[in-house]
Amino acid sequence: MLPKRGILAGLLITAILLSTFLTAQANSNGMHVSEGDQFAAGFALDLAVTPESLDRLMASLKKLGVQAIGSASGQPAEARLHILVGPFSSADAAAHCGTLLVARGLIGAFTIRYPENSAEVTRPIVPESSSSTNGSSLKSGAPHSLMPKPAPADPSDRPPSDLPFGDAAAVPLKTPSPKPGTSISDLAPEFSRSTIPGADPVKLAMENISGVKAERNGGLWLAGDTREGFSRLQWIAGNGNAELLTMAADGKVTLKRDVLIRLSGAEKAGAGASFLITEYLKSNEGLYLLAQLMAAENRYCLYLGQKIPTAGDDIEIDGAINLDNNFDSRINTYRKDGMKLPRECPPEGFDALVGINPAARWFNLRVKRMVPDGIIVFHELAEALGKVDFGLEYLPDGLKAGAHDTAVQREIKLQSQRPDPDTVITMGSNVVFKTRDDFLRFKSEHQPTLVRR
Repeated sequence: MLPKRGILAGLLITAILLSTFLTAQANSNGMHVSEGDQFAAGFALDLAVTPESLDRLMASLKKLGVQAIGSASGQPAEARLHILVGPFSSADAAAHCGTLLVARGLIGAFTIRYPENSAEVTRPIVPESSSSTNGSSLKSGAPHSLMPKPAPADPSDRPPSDLPFGDAAAVPLKTPSPKPGTSISDLAPEFSRSTIPGADPVKLAMENISGVKAERNGGLWLAGDTREGFSRLQWIAGNGNAELLTMAADGKVTLKRDVLIRLSGAEKAGAGASFLITEYLKSNEGLYLLAQLMAAENRYCLYLGQKIPTAGDDIEIDGAINLDNNFDSRINTYRKDGMKLPRECPPEGFDALVGINPAARWFNLRVKRMVPDGIIVFHELAEALGKVDFGLEYLPDGLKAGAHDTAVQREIKLQSQRPDPDTVITMGSNVVFKTRDDFLRFKSEHQPTLVRR
């Protein structure tokens, strides 16, 4: 057994070696190892990571659009590196990023830090001393009032030269008396609601939907057969909402602001407009799912095609495939270092990819009916959202629900809102037909009366 002095010396040497290793790794990854002033304008995450998993963490941070901005020293006996990432505009945004990293199995815990020197950035402003001729010169110091200083009638009325601007209201104001017969309402300044700046109600509603203020360009994109994909998204949005959807040149799908305000009845709602928009989106499970995806910080791609791109090579699919970068106990547990293969991950720039073979058809054995194409897309997108944004495993993990079961529950709710008998859901076992010919052959041999929507 080593003496206590020898143990302490060993721990100190370990800490020095870890610090040297981190500096080398940081320089190779483009990190700045100086601390404090690198993130003076916001919050940062302190991530404890083992040296072996540093490269994997850096790759995931890059996909999340988060920058590693420094390092922090840990306890000498702690065989972990501390990486600082950010900056984030709020503690909530930092916590959301940290939660995603924990859900993906990259870190076990995180700490939100705020730099001590941020007070220099957020310090309020006040005017210069009263020697200023027009009182408009500002400097750093105590809070100030927007009330103008009165012009003193004589030297005895002049406030002390060291009186803070915020206390100027304490000086008696000499205002002219109103003329006889003047109404009190005539003395009030004109008021116009249009001059009051207000938040965009659609933006507020989307933030209410996602629960976070997006720090990066997240949302939902279409690729492959975009015309077919857009048609299926319109089915998900439901009758009367198809005109809400629009697609940009790069494939990003969003909601038309003016149409959403009109359909939700928020045109004359004033301060309650964002509430009406939020409730309108939540009242339709299909529209609600699309809004959640569009408002997300993560990037989702719906790809329609028989061959889809991955982080590795292109792969052919029979029915549907759902890829993400998260830890998956069905795959990672049996792999060295718990990693996924490149072809099991979405392509660069996306956090999730849902691939759908547009020629495939699904037949539900429970009710012996064909499942609508839109339901398949709805299920896969709901499952992707559950895994990536909510950190769920595909299957239940103890008492924690699985992303697949959560998607089925959302299907049930969607079906209850659409009493059409053709709205068949995927609950139970399903047979997938790779081509339309396979489906027609099955239909002629087994179910001549099948109706497909």
